[in-house]
Amino acid sequence: MSVENLDKIFQPNSIAVVGASERKGSVGAALMHNLIERGFCGEIFPVNPNHKKIGRLPAYPSIRDFEVPVDLVISPYPDQYEEHTQTSTGIDIFVRPIRPEDAPLLIELFESLSPQSVYRRFFTPLKRLPPTMLARFTQIDYDRHIAPVALSESNWQDSMLGVARVILERNQKEAEFSIVVGDPWQGKGIGAALLHRCISIAKERGIEKIMGIVVAENTQMLTLGKKLGFKINKVIGAGEHELSINFQTK
Repeated sequence: MSVENLDKIFQPNSIAVVGASERKGSVGAALMHNLIERGFCGEIFPVNPNHKKIGRLPAYPSIRDFEVPVDLVISPYPDQYEEHTQTSTGIDIFVRPIRPEDAPLLIELFESLSPQSVYRRFFTPLKRLPPTMLARFTQIDYDRHIAPVALSESNWQDSMLGVARVILERNQKEAEFSIVVGDPWQGKGIGAALLHRCISIAKERGIEKIMGIVVAENTQMLTLGKKLGFKINKVIGAGEHELSINFQTK
């Protein structure tokens, strides 16, 4: 790395704060407060798709919307999406956004899946998670990617029961979802808890519609989608169904 690039990290002239907020107690609000109150003299670019302004500064829907290059982007972990909850079958779980250090847990979750479960999630017979895919799943852009994981409350550091994700489209109003739950935990309300969390966060962020593709044999997911109000359409000639829910018409 060149000295010039190091200067941009340690002495930036401009900083973008992904997840900037005015909500008291949030990480985004603390970052904005510290930058302003401690005398940062450069430009600050708040990024939050749900606000036009953060304080006196204009807010941007995404880092892709900047008109000028930014030296440093800070993307804080959204701890406001952490929650302790209980599934419909009485299992206590800790739901939180995925973290980069979750890679080993995600590998263990994948290894708990039967070939049938792998196909239902990935639409291809994967035997392992390639490193590039593992990085993409765990090192996410919290600005456009919602990925809550369910951890066992009795042993939350060592056991990932399932993971869901909602990825924003470029228009920032629509998103695609997917869910995978370890075989030992299927049918116990884990998927429902994760999808409920995804829907809640999507609504909070102003997403208008989420959709996902489900293979016809995944009857549990189809039943869950119908229960939660998703519209189900058969994909002609593909053996798949599209699940979608539009919050504007709910």
